[in-house]
Formats: sequence, structure tokens, C-alpha cells
Amino acid sequence: MERFSTRTLLRGDQHPVGILMGLLIGVTALFAASVVAPLAIARIALARTDRALLVYFAAIGAGFMLIEVAMLQRLIVFLGHPAYSLSVILFVLLLATGAGARLSARLRDERLREQGLRVLLVTGVVLAAAVVLTSPLVSALKAAETPVRIAASAALLTVMGVLMGTAFPLGLRLAVASRPALAPWLWGINGATSVLGSVLAVVVAMAFGISASLWAGVASYAAAAMAFAVAARRAA
Repeated sequence: MERFSTRTLLRGDQHPVGILMGLLIGVTALFAASVVAPLAIARIALARTDRALLVYFAAIGAGFMLIEVAMLQRLIVFLGHPAYSLSVILFVLLLATGAGARLSARLRDERLREQGLRVLLVTGVVLAAAVVLTSPLVSALKAAETPVRIAASAALLTVMGVLMGTAFPLGLRLAVASRPALAPWLWGINGATSVLGSVLAVVVAMAFGISASLWAGVASYAAAAMAFAVAARRAA
């Protein structure tokens, strides 16, 4: 993907770039109006663990979309056709995240704090490894037949998707156990940051490259793991 300087992005010299920046500003404003402002107006008393839950759901919402969109950008040429990239990535990630959500139910409630944090740490490590290995994988298999490239992409995305799919249900179980009244806000902030993350992924990739977008997603999951550890103290 062609990169643009941050100065160009902010000025909006290129018409599509200006539209993209306008979209980012608009989505950010809507996020503030639909989540931040209502939370402030409601004057909900938030303990440190409550704020950690908000950060957790915001981080996994933005992180998931940063990684999904960046993988879509990185694999679009590798798979040979935009239709392959879109269908493979969306199908595999949706299926894998669903499987991950189902598998997360096996964690016992009484050990949710320790096991949940362990799963999230493993998720961060695996995502970081996937970011490092994606470029060598693409280089090694770029001359392979299309079914081979699809299979390799699907295998990589399955591992990533299963682990990412555990994050939301783990956080929701923790919230329901410790602060059930906050659950609707957590759903909302996760959905809002997912929309924001999808736009941010394109902006980051254009300004700093696709790898930067992927690493931003990894950093989001690392932040989520730390927030989970703080939020779990109430349930401990």
C-alpha cells in the first residue's frame, strides 16, 4: 500500500485522503457523542476496576478491527484477487472467533481471573508472532498455487481468530460477575471502538504502513490484558 506522510493526511491534499480523514474525525466525534458524553452525563460512579473494564472492551474492539483490516490489506495481493482476500479473511475470522468464544466457556468461573489472563497473554504473544511471520510466509509462498496460498492464509487466520474470539466472552463474564450494571455500556463501547478501529486501521496503514497497523492491534490486546488483570481484582 502506498504510504502518505502524516502531514499530507492532516492537510488532506489528496481528495481520497481528505475524505478518509473527514471520516475518521466524524467517527471519533460520534464515538464521543454516543459513549463518552452519555457516560459523563449519567455521572456513573466508576471504580478503578470499572474503568479497567471500559478500557478492556475498547481495546479489544479497536484491536480486532486493526488486525482484521490490516490482514485484509496484506493478503489481498498474496491471494491474487480481492474477492479471495475478502471471502477467506472474513469467513475464516468469523468462524474462528465463534469457535474461540465457544471454547472460552470451558474456563471455570472460579478460575476466570487466572485462566482468562493467561489466555489473553497467550493471545498477545501469538498475534505478535503472526505479525512477524506473515511477511516471510507471503514471500515463501507467493509463487505457490492459489489453493496452497488460501490454505496457508486460512491456517494463520484460524489460530489468530480462535484466540481473539475468547476476549469478548471472557471480559463479559468478568463484568457480569463483578459489575453487571455496566454490561450495556461495555457492549456499546466495544461496538463503537470497532467502527473507529476499522477507519483507524486504514489511516495508520497509509501513514506508517500495514505492519504499523498490525502492531497497533497487538498493542491493543496487550493493553486489554493489563486492563483485564486490573478489572479482575474485584472478582478475585
